[in-house]
Amino acid sequence: MRRLVLLVLSIAVLAACGAGSSSPEKAETTRPPRVYTLDELKTALPTKEQVPTAVKGTTTCPGERYCDKGTVSLEFELRPPGEAQDVERLAKKAFVSDYSSVGARNKQDATAATALVKKTRKSMAKYDGPFNIKLKSNGEKSFVPGEKGTGRITDISVQGWRGFSVSRVQQFSGYADDGSKSVEFNSTKYEITYLMIYDNRAVLTAYVAVAAEPRTKGASSTIAHLLAKDYVKRLG
Repeated sequence: MRRLVLLVLSIAVLAACGAGSSSPEKAETTRPPRVYTLDELKTALPTKEQVPTAVKGTTTCPGERYCDKGTVSLEFELRPPGEAQDVERLAKKAFVSDYSSVGARNKQDATAATALVKKTRKSMAKYDGPFNIKLKSNGEKSFVPGEKGTGRITDISVQGWRGFSVSRVQQFSGYADDGSKSVEFNSTKYEITYLMIYDNRAVLTAYVAVAAEPRTKGASSTIAHLLAKDYVKRLG
């Protein structure tokens, strides 16, 4: 059942484009605002070698039919640590492969960028604390998977860029492989981190989803924050 939802998950990450003590727009920075061109945002995207445990790139924006105009992004498949036979064993029961994505876009101005971050943060409130989200059918051959777990939203600042991150541990549900419409939860637990930060009118997102076993606790958050930090450094 897992292969039917890979495209749906990718689209959901691009469409999205837990709680701290202060709101993102109130965080202060002494660094003067920068205006980046779309080419600069694209050039700063990571290579495979700059993404921890990446084995190959899978999708690129622009280039896919679901890409938003003015958005640049790369998605990578990640390899779990461990011996080959262990990796293969875990892959057979996994719902989706480990993967990460990094995307960036320019909004009209800083006000629009702030509004996007606030709107997206609000949409992620469903992952703050325990959650149990039912599967949603998208027709005969696709669906948005169900999700069950617990998460936390936190306001963050990365090299002067402000925003939020949401980290969660969860399982996915999908239709059974026997062709019936019965819904079942996959046994694999995932660590997932999504973050969105902005500087002036530029907005950056990073998404990492990895099977909790056999990675160390907090792996998705560590990778996502590293991708964001390194991206901002490359922009200069």
